[in-house]
Amino acid sequence: MSVQTFVGWLVTAAVAYLLASYALGGPVALVRALVAIASRRRARYRGHPDDVLASSRFTIPVSVILPIGNEQDVSDAVDHLLGLTYPEHEVIVVTSAPHGVPPSMRERYDLKACEIFFRRSLRTPPVRALYRSGADTRLLVIECDAHTRGDALNSGVNLARYRYVCCADHRARYAPDSLLKSMQPAVEDPALVIAVTTMIAGSQIGRDEGDPGSVSEILQRLSGLRELLGRGGRRRLRLAPDGLPGFTLWRRDVVLETGGFAADLLEEQADLTLRAHRQLLRSKKPYRIVQIGEPVGAASNEAAFDGLLAEHFRRRDAMTPAVWRSRGMLLNPSYGRLGLLDLPQLLLTSAVVPWFELLCLAALPFAPVVGVLTVPQLMTVLAAIAIGNGLLIETAMLRTPLEPADRRVLGLMLLAPLEVFVGRPARLWARVVGLTRALSRPDPMGV
Repeated sequence: MSVQTFVGWLVTAAVAYLLASYALGGPVALVRALVAIASRRRARYRGHPDDVLASSRFTIPVSVILPIGNEQDVSDAVDHLLGLTYPEHEVIVVTSAPHGVPPSMRERYDLKACEIFFRRSLRTPPVRALYRSGADTRLLVIECDAHTRGDALNSGVNLARYRYVCCADHRARYAPDSLLKSMQPAVEDPALVIAVTTMIAGSQIGRDEGDPGSVSEILQRLSGLRELLGRGGRRRLRLAPDGLPGFTLWRRDVVLETGGFAADLLEEQADLTLRAHRQLLRSKKPYRIVQIGEPVGAASNEAAFDGLLAEHFRRRDAMTPAVWRSRGMLLNPSYGRLGLLDLPQLLLTSAVVPWFELLCLAALPFAPVVGVLTVPQLMTVLAAIAIGNGLLIETAMLRTPLEPADRRVLGLMLLAPLEVFVGRPARLWARVVGLTRALSRPDPMGV
């Protein structure tokens, strides 16, 4: 086989892959999304009326943990969580701000320094101070030297009083009954359900139509929406659902037994999920991780939505190191389907596919040179890929709704071709560079 023939086969494979991923994958993804939406409307996860669960003394109390980092004032988010419809829950705010709790929050909630004796079950940075609210005793504020979200969550878990802990985000606004619906699987079978994952929708509050943002901002948003459709074996592994993460509920004893959230990984939820699989499968204990496919809330505003999309980018880049830490499960028959199929698939899609897709996009312009396509055929292929990518982005909009401005949505759709040929290659290259750096770092936690 000559070199020209070999190169021709490679370019042919690249064209076929791109057509299958975009021209064919776009319509298929859209149809699947429409079927899933219709199915969720016909049959939702409900075993009992919500008012029965809301008033039942058997409903399991929940500790809601809200890491806020260096944000100045998140009183609206705290009020929102305290106002959720649930029989009994507490809100634990964990702040790592160097100057402590903002004065506005101290005054608003009548925060008073307190002493609480607790077991430091998980290793965490030192706790500087604890505050209990005089206005609402369900609110506890922790000041600590947390460097990552994992540190903050572990600090909250140490001080949580209840059997289930709920990881929340201050940029989201959840439906009043969202915690009630999310906890329903655990209430029905607390011995078996160890975790519940949910998702949120996009913001319903947008910029003025005359201020759509720069082209680079729009391309970043389109790339973010496209990334939300990636699966990579998540369904079987029961990682967070496709879309922006909402509540993540964990049974506290499982968090403690698996060593808590990783303090040095951005994908701390995925890492904990994989470690929980490994430990419970090894011990042969029955368990379930339930996914709630219907959104439980929305981003608080468009800035929050953009921030959540950017974080989603970073979390996808951190997925491969999280999988690599559980490499003892890879192709290990003792872990069944998860070790033999699902985990290798996830590693393949997170570590190999970005490189392959980048190479395919780079090879596409050479199709006429090696005789795989004529120039008119290449234009047709480019149009098919662009339309398919537009359908993929439209599918993402259905699953993560944006603001309802028709002109805004039309503008996003018109830029879809530019996203696939400019924004996506740039994003893939940045992802490859970030992935290479992440894998080159030493693994402090071992296998």
